[in-house]
Amino acid sequence: MLPVYLLHREVLAAYPYRSACPKSIWRNLISSARNEIVFAGYTNYFLWLEHPNLAKVLKRKAEQGCKIRFLIGDPDSEVTRRREEVENVPLTVSTRIRITLSEIE
Repeated sequence: MLPVYLLHREVLAAYPYRSACPKSIWRNLISSARNEIVFAGYTNYFLWLEHPNLAKVLKRKAEQGCKIRFLIGDPDSEVTRRREEVENVPLTVSTRIRITLSEIE
């Protein structure tokens, strides 16, 4: 339980990059959500790696009435193609987006 003085704050912590955020925070945020969960990341690929049972958890949440939304990039867009050129890695941005799409189907 958070101290009372933190309960009314919108920002409780900030991290310089996503991987600096402890996995337990993601797990706690997801498990404690009751009404809505919104994932807004270009690929959200890391979720499936760090939380192997996430699809089952989200399905259960949705069955309990929690609204689940994913805002992700378009794997076929010009922005994605440019980002792939910049990153120049074997696991492409479009592939990571498609993995997320397949997980949420």
